[in-house]
Amino acid sequence: MVFPNRARVTAFRALSPRRSAFTLVELLVVIGIIALLISILLPSLGRARMEGQRVKCLSNLRQIGAAFMMYTAENQGSFPQHSNWGNCYGKAGTDTRYDKNPKTGFLGETGVVEERPLNKYIKAPEVFACPNDIGDTLQTNVVSCFESYGTSYLVQWSTAFAVKNVTGAGKGAATNAPMKVGQAKQTSSKIVTGDWNWHANRPMSKEATLWHNRNRTQRTFNMLFMDGHAEFYWFPSTYEQPPFSTNAAPVNVNGTFW
Repeated sequence: MVFPNRARVTAFRALSPRRSAFTLVELLVVIGIIALLISILLPSLGRARMEGQRVKCLSNLRQIGAAFMMYTAENQGSFPQHSNWGNCYGKAGTDTRYDKNPKTGFLGETGVVEERPLNKYIKAPEVFACPNDIGDTLQTNVVSCFESYGTSYLVQWSTAFAVKNVTGAGKGAATNAPMKVGQAKQTSSKIVTGDWNWHANRPMSKEATLWHNRNRTQRTFNMLFMDGHAEFYWFPSTYEQPPFSTNAAPVNVNGTFW
């Protein structure tokens, strides 16, 4: 019997690839590191997503602001008149609570016999949809204002909550007639419209009021102002104080003519 040379066998073993594997401890360390990275990144990703949705909403409001400017240019400087809070612009909603029957919306939609006045200047219904729209605080059966009312944005249609109306009912309603360009003392701080729940009668304790933030201590919403700019606006604490009366006089607090 011929035995292989011992040195040759040793050399062969040295050149052969050795199988290696993670130990249980090493695997647990890797899993722990991955879990730690996820816990660090998830809040940042959530904030980035929220910021992106807020920016999309602000873009919608700027387009609505441009439509208001075109409307006033064609109507002797007057803002629109319409029959209720929710039917200045947008598609036909499933709920006529803030509309009238037959529904208003875009001409051509089922059941629509009258176009909302600002729709002439914006043909894409999605412009009126806020990506963070989670419903109306005052109506528990409304999951999305856009789907129910046709718009995620509530225009200042009537004098209420110490805010001078911008649009109005018009004929025979002297206290609720539409404003004209130039009537506001400061167009850069005169609120026109914003996220649906911006009014002071929407309680901060309700989740549906908090579309763009989770800060329950201050009212913050995406808002459009009369000069056409939109911003994430922090309302002063005085806005929360009563009386919440439709006859309350407009006020000027810290330079803001609401």
